[in-house]
Order: sequence, then C-alpha cells, then structure tokens
Amino acid sequence: MIYEHITMRKTAIKEAKDLCQKHKSAFLSTLSSNQKGFPFSSIAQYIFLDDNHFYFFISDIAQHTKNLIKHSELSFMILDDGDVADVENARVTILGHAHKLSRDESRAQIDQFIATHEKAQQYAMLGDFNLWRVVVTRVRYVGGFGRAFWLEKGEWY
Repeated sequence: MIYEHITMRKTAIKEAKDLCQKHKSAFLSTLSSNQKGFPFSSIAQYIFLDDNHFYFFISDIAQHTKNLIKHSELSFMILDDGDVADVENARVTILGHAHKLSRDESRAQIDQFIATHEKAQQYAMLGDFNLWRVVVTRVRYVGGFGRAFWLEKGEWY
C-alpha cells in the first residue's frame, strides 16, 4: 500500500512537470498592490527549465510586476488542452515566490525564453523587461477525477 502511494505521487510529479513543459503560458495571480487584499489575475508567458524553476520575462510597468515588487507571493495555473469547462481537464497550480534577476545574471535564461517565445526578442530590446525566477513552495496537480495531489517543495526539486 505504501509503495502504491509513493508510485502514485511519483507519477503525479512526472505528469505535472510534463504538463508544465508542454505549455508556454499561465494564468498568473499576484497580490494586488492597489486593491489591498485582492488577488490580481493575468496571463503571462513562461519557460520551465531543467532546474525545475519557472521564469517569467515581464515588463516593469505591467500590473503583475508592480504587484510582485511589493509581494513576492504568487500562484499560477497551467491548464491542459482539453475543454476549459471540463472539471476533469488536467491542470497544475504553482504556489511560490518570484524574484527579479538582473539582466547580467539571467542572460542565458533570457536567450532560452526568446528561443521559446520568438516575439520576446522585441521585449528584450526594451530596457524595462526583466526575468523573474519562481521558487516553488507547493504544487497542486489535478490529473482528472480522483487524481488530485499536493506536491511539496522537496518533491518538486
């Protein structure tokens, strides 16, 4: 029984990471800096690298960036390709903290971001776009009916 539980969790982690690799954008939620106590949702592109961190390349003037400057906490959901109305559609919700990286320390990741998101080349020429690394705190993976798991930071990394 314990072995079966461990196997199910390992499968959930693999499926969650595969879903994150497969997609390129997420429903991003930050804590509002001007509507105290309320979450703010947007859509943002990301890359998910072999270090198991997510990276967002976002403008300093975007509302979600202004929110992250004041509160590093965020969550974002990656939804599989199925029908949005289908409650059994696989999805991953990431909880974590975002940290802005300098252009110098993130050059390689910016290049990877541009390779994944070609239009980001335009953003890279602007001085107000920066890379933000997400350190995962906890992950909620729903792989379908009866397949919901909270995955802990130690399991993710």
